[in-house]
Amino acid sequence: MTQESAMSEEAELLRRYAEDRSEAAFEEVVRRNLNLVHSAAIRQVGGNSAAAADIAQAVFTEIACQANRLTRHPALVGWLYTTTCRMDARYVRDETRRRRREHEAHAMQETHRSRLAGADPLGGPAPCGRAGRFGFLPIRAGMAPTRRGLCD
Repeated sequence: MTQESAMSEEAELLRRYAEDRSEAAFEEVVRRNLNLVHSAAIRQVGGNSAAAADIAQAVFTEIACQANRLTRHPALVGWLYTTTCRMDARYVRDETRRRRREHEAHAMQETHRSRLAGADPLGGPAPCGRAGRFGFLPIRAGMAPTRRGLCD
């Protein structure tokens, strides 16, 4: 089978899927190209097989959405590789952002916990010896700050 006839067969399979919603035709497109897409994805995400499977699924979902337009594409393999690289970049970017947000949320949670650990849950003045940086007790509503005295 020549490369040109393989391309025309894939174009025909995509046409059948686009016009008739032939699941058999789409399954054949996936079967023929899954190894290419998955191996390209796994290289891009550093060997993460689960991520590569998610990316491959996204690429084939994109084929399903654009099947009609892709029947006229001159090189489906090139489109698959380019789309896989684009989806890989999106995945890596999204994962980096997710990890950064999780790290920030964790840091905020730890800061909140440490502040709560030093506060009186009833909102009263801090016990002697924990009066604050400048030696003043915490301000209650309607009270002026007072200088810390000696513990009795």
